[in-house]
Amino acid sequence: TGQPKEFATFLFSWTCMGYSSERDLFLARAVLQLLALENLRDANVLYESFIGLLALKGQPLKPTPLANFVRMLLKTVERDAYPLFQVLVQKYTPSLNRDASFQQLQSRISALEDSIADRREFYNESVNVNNVRIEQVPDVIVARLFGFGPFKLLEFTAEETRDVDVKQLFT
Repeated sequence: TGQPKEFATFLFSWTCMGYSSERDLFLARAVLQLLALENLRDANVLYESFIGLLALKGQPLKPTPLANFVRMLLKTVERDAYPLFQVLVQKYTPSLNRDASFQQLQSRISALEDSIADRREFYNESVNVNNVRIEQVPDVIVARLFGFGPFKLLEFTAEETRDVDVKQLFT
């Protein structure tokens, strides 16, 4: 959308016209669609803005299984933790079956996670090829002439790859 706060305001207004028991469904649809568009930043801003609007109006989001799934999904995607994503989908399948479009969005997110892993692997392979070639003749001559140096592999710190504490998410 490019304007997640405005989208959250619109979503809040729209949910006020419907059943309050379906707020989690509206939020889940919006977040999943943004994630399917590879827009994690806007999905997080939309989620936080929508939750903030509900709290401001004294109408906090009920902790339904679907609402919990959305909250944990955002944390999972932030950490690029595909195995945890699969566990979440299995655990929350009954809640996700409330809306047929969730299956399509879930498939799209799964495909994106696979694509990200493939791109990371391709990048690291390319870095390795570069770093070896700039040390071999005749490439070393060109590399030194133009100041080409080695690249760093795409690696994550222990903090970035640590497992998400699912129990903490429920408290």
